[in-house]
Order: sequence, then structure tokens, then C-alpha cells
Amino acid sequence: MNSKYEVIAIAHKDIADEVKNKFFRYTICEFDELKDIQEIKNIQGRTMDLNSRASIYVSWFEDKIEKKIEEGYKVAILELPFAYQSQVELLEKLDIKLGDDLLILEKVDV
Repeated sequence: MNSKYEVIAIAHKDIADEVKNKFFRYTICEFDELKDIQEIKNIQGRTMDLNSRASIYVSWFEDKIEKKIEEGYKVAILELPFAYQSQVELLEKLDIKLGDDLLILEKVDV
């Protein structure tokens, strides 16, 4: 099976608007409170719409998301088309450059 998307969970705090504008347009959900996680997990549908996919992705990353929220981060799940590999590579470089302000928690090809 060929992958179509790269799903990336990132934790962030205190990042510049320029960075947010570049990457966060691919955000399918974002959390800053633990209750937000449960709300997304409760969404179930018969189709694979955006909310259904978000619910699935949250279940994959839930423990890491909860831990980072408890540490004061916001957590976003991004869904980037696989053709946007250069964006993923840039995000990986920013993860190193920005230190604790932007952390890639996990990546999964779907």
C-alpha cells in the first residue's frame, strides 16, 4: 500500500506566528486541555471524514498528547500529503532549531 499522508503529532509553545502559519494550515486538530482529547475520541462516523480521521489519530498518540498537555504544551496533529516531504523535512529541522518550543512527538505514514 502506498502512503498518501504523513500524520505528525507535534507539541509546541511560544513559537512565532510565521512558523504557525506555515505548518498549522495542515492541522486537523489541536489540544490545550485534556478534556479536548476525550471530545475528539468520542467522534465516530461511518465515513472517513476529517473528524473520524482525527479520532483515529488521537487514539494512536493519546498518551504522548496527554503528557505534553500536562507539561504546558499545546499539541497539534498535522496531516501532510506525502508529496509535501520537503515540509516534513523542514519541520524536522525546526524541531532541532527551536528546542523545547517545538517537539515532534511521533510520525506515521498512512
